[in-house]
Amino acid sequence: MAKYIIKRVLIIIPMLLVLTFVTYGLMEIAPGDPAEMKLKAQGVIPSEEALEKTRAQMHLDEPFIQRYGEWFVSALHGDLGTSYKDNRAVTEKLGIATGYTAVLAVSAILLALVISFPLGIMAALRRNGFFDYLIRFMTFIGNALPRFLLAVLLIYFFCLQMKIFPVIAKETVKGLFLPALCLSVGLICEFTRQIRAEVLEQIGKPYVTGAKARGVKAGHILRYDILHNAMITLLTLIGLSFAGLLGGSVVIETIFQWPGLGKLCMDAITNRDYPVVLGFVIWICLIYMVVNLITDISYRYFDPRVREE
Repeated sequence: MAKYIIKRVLIIIPMLLVLTFVTYGLMEIAPGDPAEMKLKAQGVIPSEEALEKTRAQMHLDEPFIQRYGEWFVSALHGDLGTSYKDNRAVTEKLGIATGYTAVLAVSAILLALVISFPLGIMAALRRNGFFDYLIRFMTFIGNALPRFLLAVLLIYFFCLQMKIFPVIAKETVKGLFLPALCLSVGLICEFTRQIRAEVLEQIGKPYVTGAKARGVKAGHILRYDILHNAMITLLTLIGLSFAGLLGGSVVIETIFQWPGLGKLCMDAITNRDYPVVLGFVIWICLIYMVVNLITDISYRYFDPRVREE
């Protein structure tokens, strides 16, 4: 297991090299001048003299490869530079934004699990019945509904009409509820369909028939056998979904003005804030790698066959 973990960790460096180089190159050819945007953000008139001085301070007058190489070496040592916009450390901004996104992601995942587990199990146990068809139809509609449209509808009905929640998400339970609900809708649909499929697959296996023949109660079989065996696939789905949410939902966080990673990245792209964008790319890559590694390790708990390898 130790060799497996070390191997996975060593893969991170070449992945980061490719991802950051491509991102750095795309930001380089994008229209706009970071020095000009930095001066405007500081309320300074971007004269030619000021622009040249600022470009020199930002090392924009150096060759592309040299700038990227210096930045990448510093990044490997944990220094992601400072933001062009406000001169704050990129690691500090990412840390604060990650906290907000983590709260949003955990809330969305928990809400999705609480709703999808009973729905998926009941749909499987009532296969091809009215409830099953209703659940399948609703999950299809939920997957097809654009998230930005759902966000706008939620704001219109619950914020403007009913005035239950604030239009701009605040650091309270009320402010968190709508963006978490909006993110969880897609997860609820996806989890429900997957749980239904996994339960149906397990129900048809011989060990379930044998347990019933020995007089084991259906509830015991469902809880300790069917759901336990179905968790292998569900863990992968939950892990990937959680990693995706931690990456930041740009649309949802921007609409609700939730100060997470998605909104931070969107603002950085708009302001041509290279260090923040590149720091975001590295951070998201690390998040995916760590979450996937934790998911793989958790397989050893739920699947004895993996522990024996």
